[in-house]
Amino acid sequence: MKMLLSEYAKRNYTDCSRPSLATLKRRIKAGELPGVREGGRWYVLVDANGDPVDAPQHIVPVNSLVRGVLDKLKR
Repeated sequence: MKMLLSEYAKRNYTDCSRPSLATLKRRIKAGELPGVREGGRWYVLVDANGDPVDAPQHIVPVNSLVRGVLDKLKR
């Protein structure tokens, strides 16, 4: 399942501790948070409970550097 990045931030962080959307986007790009970009919108890949999925196969690398790092981690 996919959840809009802004909705994910509201559900999982308090107002005082919520990271910026830019920070969450960087985490997706780095592979720290499973997510995808579709069109101009960012989504976090979540399970039925709204928790991020942990399976590496769900992480979609955004650039070649991240893809290379993830490939080395899979070995």
